[in-house]
Amino acid sequence: MGRRLKAVTVLGVTGLVLFTLRDSVPDPAEIWTAIRGADLGWLALAVAAELASMRLFATMLRRLLAHGGVRLTLPRAVAVTYARNAVSNSLP
Repeated sequence: MGRRLKAVTVLGVTGLVLFTLRDSVPDPAEIWTAIRGADLGWLALAVAAELASMRLFATMLRRLLAHGGVRLTLPRAVAVTYARNAVSNSLP
């Protein structure tokens, strides 16, 4: 796929997602107010815990696949883990 076609596709999909979710997502001002009101220590701890959780799940996935004879790099395993998580959280 050419670079332009890929860029146009990404922009189109992003625009479609934003258009679809326009009434479901709170205003950016509301989000910013919630973030500013949060305790930064707890917020940093939550982000660190989530990053560690995803990394460990990716490592587990990589090891399980290795036992089945499938070689997967850690960055690819992390990407698959984030994609799996996104699909899992967005579908009913």
